[in-house]
Amino acid sequence: MTIKIVTFFLIITLACRSNESSEFYSKNISSVDSIEISNNKIVYLKAKMASGDLFSLDSVKTPYVFIDFWASWCKPCRNLNPKIVEIYKILDAQKITIISISLDSDRKDWIKAIQKDGLSWPIQISDLRGWESIYAKKMNIQSIPSNFLLDSNRKIIASEIELEWLLEYKKVNN
Repeated sequence: MTIKIVTFFLIITLACRSNESSEFYSKNISSVDSIEISNNKIVYLKAKMASGDLFSLDSVKTPYVFIDFWASWCKPCRNLNPKIVEIYKILDAQKITIISISLDSDRKDWIKAIQKDGLSWPIQISDLRGWESIYAKKMNIQSIPSNFLLDSNRKIIASEIELEWLLEYKKVNN
């Protein structure tokens, strides 16, 4: 009974957040060379990762993608990083991919923060433009930390997710 109630709450929460933000995103996001968003869906995203390798959202095969906007100089972001690390360790890598997009402008600080905070997932992105980041502008990021959850069609189904929610979801669906 508890599992059904929690699952129901989860579905309602996602539906509410999706409906609230759908109109906002479709009006405020336009296309750019490395990211294109249409009808609340990320249809194109390519970037150079911290490793130097190129990343394309098309290469991600998991049904869900969690995108986290952060920066090395952002204390609330740094305070959340241990929870994201915990989520990464607990969640099934076959079901969710984590993408971190940093609003840093200094590569050295960004890489140092990745290492210090133990952000071991491979998709670490930054165009090193700070608040002028094309990703932040096109996703209309006004503050960080900020996050989004995409479904298998890369549609934004939720934003500003409480990280405890993801951990509870894992416990309920184990």
